[in-house]
Amino acid sequence: MHHPKNAHRVYLKLTSGKSMDGHLFMYDAERITDLLNDERLFIPFFNRQERKTLVINKSQIQYIYSLEEQ
Repeated sequence: MHHPKNAHRVYLKLTSGKSMDGHLFMYDAERITDLLNDERLFIPFFNRQERKTLVINKSQIQYIYSLEEQ
């Protein structure tokens, strides 16, 4: 059975210094830490300013935090 992923709004800063506001795509019960600690080397990220989906190398993420209400 396929479970859909939801867009989760985050702020992300890369080691290059580039900062982005956008969305990660995660399952309902998934946390950002789960996504960062899974076996994949890259994650899809929708950049709101550029209005396009990027594939981000997780090793290039300096920090990330949720912009969703808790």
